[in-house]
Amino acid sequence: MPCKVSEDGKTANCRCKVFTGPNYVNIDGIMNLGVYYKTVAVCGKDGSKCKNLFTCLPDGSGDCKGVEAPVCKYIANQNTQDDSISFIPGADLISTYGFDMNKDYDIAKPGEGVKCQNIDVAGCMTQPCKYEKGSKEYATCSCPITNMKTMMLSQKGVSCDLPKGYVWE
Repeated sequence: MPCKVSEDGKTANCRCKVFTGPNYVNIDGIMNLGVYYKTVAVCGKDGSKCKNLFTCLPDGSGDCKGVEAPVCKYIANQNTQDDSISFIPGADLISTYGFDMNKDYDIAKPGEGVKCQNIDVAGCMTQPCKYEKGSKEYATCSCPITNMKTMMLSQKGVSCDLPKGYVWE
């Protein structure tokens, strides 16, 4: 999904629909270093010792009885009123990955998306988000921009090139 580049050019503001269903975190995208170390200690460097996308599927099938990753507890307990239990103090919620929006987009099978070269992208995994004013249906997440030499977009039939001031998430 396209995100609007902020004035400083270092981050992008990405508007996301808020979901409460199953969600996942890329262990290498955990931005809170203390939580990252706790999660690696429990789940291993690749996350395989905890419930994950390969063992516990979004529909609840698979082996969903495993250990819950510490990062998931921190994200679930995100609280603007108590920084001591929050993953990122001051954020309303934290960006993760879920499959809820897949039905709204033409999603490619793994390896079959649009391959882009030398593309700027917004990395939203575990980034801070704020609810839109007066609504908890959508949030805007502030995501750092990085350049990827090669990036596979998950949507079919989209262009790697976006209008000036926008990046893919």
